[in-house]
Amino acid sequence: MTARVCVLYFAKSAELSGVREELLQVDTPISSQDLWTRLLGRHPRWEEGFSRRLGRWAGLLTLLCVQSASLAGSRGPGGAPALRRRRRPAAADAAGRGRGRRGAAAERGMSAALMAASEKKGRDIFKLSRDWLSVEEAVAAVGSPSCGAISLFIGTTREDQSAGRKVTGLEYEAYEAMAASELTRLCRDVRARWPDVAHICVHHRLGWVPVGEASVVAAVSSPHRRQGQQAVADLLDGLKAKLPVWKKEVYEDREASWKENAECAWASCHGNADVKH
Repeated sequence: MTARVCVLYFAKSAELSGVREELLQVDTPISSQDLWTRLLGRHPRWEEGFSRRLGRWAGLLTLLCVQSASLAGSRGPGGAPALRRRRRPAAADAAGRGRGRRGAAAERGMSAALMAASEKKGRDIFKLSRDWLSVEEAVAAVGSPSCGAISLFIGTTREDQSAGRKVTGLEYEAYEAMAASELTRLCRDVRARWPDVAHICVHHRLGWVPVGEASVVAAVSSPHRRQGQQAVADLLDGLKAKLPVWKKEVYEDREASWKENAECAWASCHGNADVKH
């Protein structure tokens, strides 16, 4: 038997292969190692940047294949993920159909009830953006009258030196659909460890981020500061280890290299040097 597999490429793999997405016809069953070997054969330049031995990085690629297959039917124009229009709850629809002040008051009452339920349950807010990140927006997103502390982390691009070259900025790329699902799981893990946490907000920048600007803003509200500070630390460790976001350093001589994250198992296992271009 055969099957069609959609493979998505990001960061170093995309630059070395020269493609972002392709469909493969494969014999089934097929192991991750066999798929990896076939991809190496299709893209000879991968020999420069990746080991022939299957590592956890290749395991991520296989995971992307599985996820992309489930997303294939939900893409909109240009290959972008299709958005489903949300319908208001039936009770809210009924309230909205009421006429005059009575209908408006009923709708306001329903909105207040929904907000109160959200406040009690706790909000998890996640945003990927190519625009400048607002610290005030993240802080406002986690504000709660029941909390006495908002713990905040801001990660910025620093003017670093790499092999004698000055870093002028960073370029971020992400598998956005997977990033959202991973952050949902991460927030669940943080709440399991720190149950007093009220609301969690993470904003991550994509694209070009020059020196001095924020690439990530994370905010957590909690009744007391200690739980919030510990939760933020766990949240950032999880982001580094699990979020499918890739970072490229750009230098003053216009050369660039994708950087491996030592805290991310699937990205650092193959132990190869940076790829320059």
